[in-house]
Amino acid sequence: MDGEYVIVKPNAKPNDNDIVVCDTATVYLKDKYIIKRYDAEKSTVGLYVVGDNTSDSLDSRDFGQLPKKDCNGVVVAIFSWQRGIIFV
Repeated sequence: MDGEYVIVKPNAKPNDNDIVVCDTATVYLKDKYIIKRYDAEKSTVGLYVVGDNTSDSLDSRDFGQLPKKDCNGVVVAIFSWQRGIIFV
C-alpha cells in the first residue's frame, strides 16, 4: 500500500502462508518487485504466490510459479505512518 514500508528477512526460506518479496524479472511484470503470500501446497517446482485480494490480484494464477531464486526474502513486519508497526 502507498505509504507503507516492509521489513524483510533476506534470503529466508518461506513457510506456508508467509508474505514474500519476489523479483519479477522472470515474468516481465511492470513492477520490479511483488509482495504476495506464499502457498506451499500449490508450489511444486517454484513459488506459487497469491495476493490477499484474490478477486483483483495479479499472481501465480496468472503467470504461474516463480523460480525459487526470485524470492528476495520473507516479510517480518510492515510499517505504516497511520497504523504503526505490524508484525506478521
